[in-house]
Amino acid sequence: MSLIKVKSTVRPRSLTILAAAANAAQLMGLPVDVVVTSGEDGKHMDRSKHYTGDALDLRSKTISPVRLKRAYLAAILERLGPKYSGILEHVGKPNEHFHIQVRKS
Repeated sequence: MSLIKVKSTVRPRSLTILAAAANAAQLMGLPVDVVVTSGEDGKHMDRSKHYTGDALDLRSKTISPVRLKRAYLAAILERLGPKYSGILEHVGKPNEHFHIQVRKS
């Protein structure tokens, strides 16, 4: 079972994303913790969904290979439904992470 670790900057609206990530990890049998690396903290693009509590960055480095990372992201987005989007950012770089957000209206 995966642990959920949350920074103090995570707002309740983001918990839907977090729950989907934890459920997807469990269903896929991934032996990883779901770690939020950024909520509303950090520097993001202007008008980023991070600043409204509608986006989370999640650790991806503990999953390999890349195809498994992409499968995990797809499983998260399937659980969340069409109102959410996500990408694997900075693949292979120190800042690699999953970015998942409520879709822009």
